[in-house]
Amino acid sequence: MTIRLSSGLRDAVIANYGLGRTLQFGHIRLYTGPQPASADSAATGTLVGVVTTDGLAAQTGESPASGLRFSLGRNAGELASYGAWMVRAMNAETPGWWRFVGRVADDGAASATLARLDGLVVGDGLVIDLTAWADGATIPVTGFLMTLPSEQ
Repeated sequence: MTIRLSSGLRDAVIANYGLGRTLQFGHIRLYTGPQPASADSAATGTLVGVVTTDGLAAQTGESPASGLRFSLGRNAGELASYGAWMVRAMNAETPGWWRFVGRVADDGAASATLARLDGLVVGDGLVIDLTAWADGATIPVTGFLMTLPSEQ
């Protein structure tokens, strides 16, 4: 039997009770090198940029001004960026992967308890113009979209 999720359940899971709620007001760290085998693994490569609201310095807490926010996407089960997401490049090295971390402190060490989401810079939901990447640049994130499929 194939499990099928209704549109309302998909929206609730991805936004109200799951990914969106857990990572709301977090930030995204961009790293060089290969993506770790698991989001539980320690970060690999060099930290080269951070995505926050309006490019502000990343903070932790319940609702910091720099924290990233979400909205439902155009289709059921989609979670999209909301507001002005900006990446601040920390050096000229091009990022290869990203890690979305929640509101709690996350030092990048291995952890099976921290809420994290990893992806590749090219192709995994985060859209950044890498041709604009330069040391100290502030670059708009032109899209972030995660989708919970209707069938599993």
